[in-house]
Amino acid sequence: MMPSPAGSFRVSVIPLWLASTLLPLWPEASLASLGLWLIWQTLSNRDRRFPWQPVAIATLLCSPAIVRALTRDWSVGQSEMLWLTGVIVSGLLSLSDQQRSQVTLSLGLAPLLSLPTLIWSDSLNPMMLTVTWAATGLWAIAILFNFTDQPQRLSPAWRWPLGIAAAIGLGGSWWLGSFTLRLGWGVGLLIVVLLQRWGITLWRTWTRSPLGRLGVISTGIGLGLLWPFPTAVLAPDPAGLLWRCAQDQIQHNLLRWLVGRGVQSVTTTCSTLTGVTADNMSGLLQLWAELGLLGLAAVLTLGFVAGDRYRQLLASSDLPRSQLGGGAALLGFWVVMLLFQTDWLNSGLTPLLLGLSLAIPWTRSLPLRLPTTVDWLLLVALALQVNSAFWAVPLAGSWLVICVIEQLQQRDWRGLGCWAAIALIFLPPVFWAKPTLDPSVTWSAYVLLGFGLIGSTGLGHDRSLRLLRWIGLLPLIWLLLNLQAIDWTIRISMGDLYINQVGILTVIATVPALLLTWRDRTWRGLYLLSSLAGGVIILGTASRICLGAFVLAIGMTGVLNWQGRSRRSLIWLLPGFGLLLLGVIALRPDLVGRYLEFYDPARIAIARCYVSQAWMNGPVSFWVGQGYGQAAAICQPPLTLNRVSHAHNFVLQLLADNGILVLAIVLVGLTATVIRLWQQIQQSADADQQLLRQWLLVSLVTGLVLHLFEGSFFKLPLLQLLIGLLLGLPWLGHLMPSRSPQTKGLPTSSSPLA
Repeated sequence: MMPSPAGSFRVSVIPLWLASTLLPLWPEASLASLGLWLIWQTLSNRDRRFPWQPVAIATLLCSPAIVRALTRDWSVGQSEMLWLTGVIVSGLLSLSDQQRSQVTLSLGLAPLLSLPTLIWSDSLNPMMLTVTWAATGLWAIAILFNFTDQPQRLSPAWRWPLGIAAAIGLGGSWWLGSFTLRLGWGVGLLIVVLLQRWGITLWRTWTRSPLGRLGVISTGIGLGLLWPFPTAVLAPDPAGLLWRCAQDQIQHNLLRWLVGRGVQSVTTTCSTLTGVTADNMSGLLQLWAELGLLGLAAVLTLGFVAGDRYRQLLASSDLPRSQLGGGAALLGFWVVMLLFQTDWLNSGLTPLLLGLSLAIPWTRSLPLRLPTTVDWLLLVALALQVNSAFWAVPLAGSWLVICVIEQLQQRDWRGLGCWAAIALIFLPPVFWAKPTLDPSVTWSAYVLLGFGLIGSTGLGHDRSLRLLRWIGLLPLIWLLLNLQAIDWTIRISMGDLYINQVGILTVIATVPALLLTWRDRTWRGLYLLSSLAGGVIILGTASRICLGAFVLAIGMTGVLNWQGRSRRSLIWLLPGFGLLLLGVIALRPDLVGRYLEFYDPARIAIARCYVSQAWMNGPVSFWVGQGYGQAAAICQPPLTLNRVSHAHNFVLQLLADNGILVLAIVLVGLTATVIRLWQQIQQSADADQQLLRQWLLVSLVTGLVLHLFEGSFFKLPLLQLLIGLLLGLPWLGHLMPSRSPQTKGLPTSSSPLA
């Protein structure tokens, strides 16, 4: 008999040992055993209240999928397991530190306790076994590295069974597991090591020298080249078929897109259509299929905030380091596993192990301070907009959810009020003529623009400046990501975007690169490369309006910064763009003739048709519009030369869809925003404030010019969000530099945040 945590055997730990023994073989029975133990402990802890908030959040998150499942054949899927995860989180939050340490200790011993039953069992699930051993092996390592930091005193004899369990769990999972599981195993182990003092010392010693940093970067690049993401997504067989099938099942219907299709509906359908088992589907994709965009954004938000709470608690907290290290490592492991494997989500492993890693950071009462690194979600979403727009939307949605939580915490209602005003102005046309809920119609663009206003609320000087610098690197990132896929013999289109869409996004992203090339002495060379990369993409698209807007952006940058010493930046800008232009002319002389063609009969025919539609139903349609999609349904051949879905001009689009009243409101608002930015530039004495306001002014002016001739705003969700962000920052953002120093220590309490 193994020693009990307190030194003498207790009957109350029997369900925990039973749960650990059955975990690799029968996770559902292990979950039931742990549930009985939690009920027992909750009833015995009469002085502690049961926190219902995680259960309520899980119920709200999974309710659309569960309701859909009740109307069909009932099957256990991710939604039910995520709901049980909320129940387990509530139960774990009601425990004391000593009781939670009993749970973690029993899970750390799971590889050793389950070994006899595995030897005598004839029915094994290799996936279940490897995932269980990897996760519980990480717990054993975390407890061993922090053996003395335990709520109860452990005998030194515990080191041997924990060491054997760690060796069995990590060694067995590495031997039997897939590449994804090994990578998650490595990420979790790296987190455990970096949380130790000797690990931090080793990391600082390794990265102190330039050669060491070069080694870290080379290792990261090597792992990126080995990572099988392109194969898993783009290969015709097997996983690529599931990805494309699942996307087709959910992205062409707004209701499915938002709230999902229900429990295992998409996996069953796609497995039947493709003949590929659903085990190859990404966990993120199946979450979107079952819970919808809203549910997936909520899951991403919860994971991001939980990870940041681990960081805050590690800075100052009395929580045992073994629990913090094991929980953080397990959370990193699940993040990697969620990308490419989904079958573990449908088993009892999800509530047991995922619930434990999510519960630990909420066991201390900590002021809710959302991380500034949350803006990385928006940056990654913008970077993915070109190559994988399907995944850019959930990341941006998660960023918006965190922004809304932050504003609700601060009781700042300006962004939500602006979104309500946008909805009041632009949504009424949905309800007359022929109402449609198709998300590709223009009304959804204004909704996302309103969300951009919410995101800009209270963004602050420092975060806006970081966002400016990150966006300035996007042209270089896009060019490097698509360098091998670009066909230089034709007009450039990258990833999921058409030619003009690529050009417009690149022009908007190149504006901060131009400004930073002019004003930033430290990273001027990097931003010059990004500006040249943007020029290569824009010239390669052979889009006349994008080239004109690019030249306009360069001219406005020069005019706004002509005064002062920044004039010397012409030495960097003009020769670079001159050589770039000569190179493009030499390589693609056929593009020169296209840039000299100013007459476009197709766009002229579209404009005439949309103008005539404003008077089609008399004065009523002129004042309030005809409704979304009505003019596009009429303005088709022979009235136009080509089939169209929008007016290629935002003024004509607003006039036909919304009428002259809404158009007047929009033009007045845009004029007021430009005037406000110009006045702020004249009054700003601080260099960073001038840089921010110049970025907003140049981006808005070039964006307006672009959308006088092209309507990509109505097709790209991230462009709609970004333009809303640019419009909202002059009015809703706090662009003045913060004078109050940031505090490093955070007050914590031993009571759970519930």
